Amino acid sequence: GANALSLQPKVNSMSNKNDYVSQVKDIPYAQETVFNKMADLRNLETIREKFSDPSFCQQMEGQLGKDKIDEVRTRLNSLSFSQDNMTADSPIGRLTLSIIERDIPKCIKFEAQGAPIPLTMWVQLLPNGDSACKMRITLRAELNMFIRHMVEGKLQQGVEQIAEMLARCHMVINTSISHVMKSLSSRMTALVAVLMFFTGCTTDDMQTMYSRYRASFFYQKVMQVQPLYASLTGSGQFCTIAFQGMNVTFSSNGTSYTDNLTQVAGYQSPVFLGGFIVGQANMPETGQTNLPLMCYDLACPNCYNEMGLTRHMSVMEYNGKQVASCSKCKRKYDLNNTGIPIEGEKGLKLERYHIVYDGSNIMRIYNP
Repeated sequence: GANALSLQPKVNSMSNKNDYVSQVKDIPYAQETVFNKMADLRNLETIREKFSDPSFCQQMEGQLGKDKIDEVRTRLNSLSFSQDNMTADSPIGRLTLSIIERDIPKCIKFEAQGAPIPLTMWVQLLPNGDSACKMRITLRAELNMFIRHMVEGKLQQGVEQIAEMLARCHMVINTSISHVMKSLSSRMTALVAVLMFFTGCTTDDMQTMYSRYRASFFYQKVMQVQPLYASLTGSGQFCTIAFQGMNVTFSSNGTSYTDNLTQVAGYQSPVFLGGFIVGQANMPETGQTNLPLMCYDLACPNCYNEMGLTRHMSVMEYNGKQVASCSKCKRKYDLNNTGIPIEGEKGLKLERYHIVYDGSNIMRIYNP
């Protein structure tokens, strides 16, 4: 079969297709086991059966409250499952989430039918040793500008809840551990809520794949700059690019190199907010088969959006992840996963720019 990560087409940054990407979730089961469970939606019946058991509900009332138990049971009873479909009742009619492609054991592609806007979802699985795996959810919505401002906050919140729900559902399906049910109860209804779009909007100001800000930097001495070359050719390593006057400094893993831009062939004045962070991610994006080159602005997007600050972030390792850390707002952003915030208050992900590298000396950063 085709490679799992080729199921999703590339997105033109000027289109009305918007991608919302979850944090990577760790699941303590082998990739093939998780795929087999998720690829058959009838397995979700296990959750409904749990909440149909009076003794289980009585046990959970002390943690969730009777009203919450009744709400979850009502939501679950409105769902119907088949191997390829999960259908729910809503104020706008019947909504269905259907599996339309499977790439064993790497990716499952879903499509929403009956939703007010076109929705597609990918569940991407990568092995993490022989007995565990990692999961990431990508939700793509076709939104015009008016609708996007209404629902994008709910979509980003929803994709995180879907990822959490699927990770925990798999634990319940495979084990009898009841303590996971406390958070599962709210996650189970999240998938329905995302499809319905009638629960209102949050104040989150989410973005499309690439930044709306212009960016430009052209450099032709990559192989002479060890921290830059290592980051563009080695997965999971990132280099900051900071500008001061006519000098540019490349820094990675305690190694720095400073160059004078007036001595660079083909010099053009760079365009940025605070500088750049570049490197090769350690996992493919949904829709890609290769490890992607990533380029972000060096300025914290939330500090810039809220206070107009272009304070430089620092790159560090945090809980096994390469992150950009802001000393002002204390947020940390996952550089390997599209720059989403993983610590601190919720907010914008990193401003992302286009980057191309010819494998030798030439790197170009740009954003229309």
